[in-house]
Amino acid sequence: MTPITRWVRDFVHDATRFTFDYLRIESAPQGFIWVNSFPTGDQGEPHTQDTLLLGKGDRGRKLGSFEAMALAESSAFTAQWRTAYQLPHHRRERRDLAGVREQLDALLNPDYTDEEIRREVRNFGVDKGDDGKLHSRRRAPSTTRWCARYEAPETGLWREANRLVYGATHPLALDSGGYPPAIRTMTPKDIRAFHDSAYHLANMA
Repeated sequence: MTPITRWVRDFVHDATRFTFDYLRIESAPQGFIWVNSFPTGDQGEPHTQDTLLLGKGDRGRKLGSFEAMALAESSAFTAQWRTAYQLPHHRRERRDLAGVREQLDALLNPDYTDEEIRREVRNFGVDKGDDGKLHSRRRAPSTTRWCARYEAPETGLWREANRLVYGATHPLALDSGGYPPAIRTMTPKDIRAFHDSAYHLANMA
């Protein structure tokens, strides 16, 4: 039998140390750029970064407009130690190198503002309840979805189990999306420092 999957890896660009991994598999063509994004704390910089890079700042909005005009799509997800960005592709599965260039520009050269960071991470508003009383509500979209996980008791159990196995400060025990009390302490400086340390070609593939 002929194996349907074959890895060809360790293509490394001499100048930048960018790694190219090739997976030959019988499926629709697709590609991802991934970043080694080990969390350095519980503030959630890895997860917040993917939302900011693809949608905020002039470059993020330019990428969104380009994809809409080109009928292309892309997405991203954050795992524990990597953040992956699907390369833009047309809805009819045609590759578009111009879209790849736009995405790389947004990932490597972000220009989101401090205010956009605050709105994405720590944006709170005041709502009036059915009883007429005012109460605060988190309005930051990405962190609201992530923090909602902690309403389930098993999330806290998994967190404590990982801390017991790896140690409280080990990257595999920290929360790549953020632990609610720690998210509230994150500042634009933290986000920018994380981007500078992780988003360079030698740390990507």
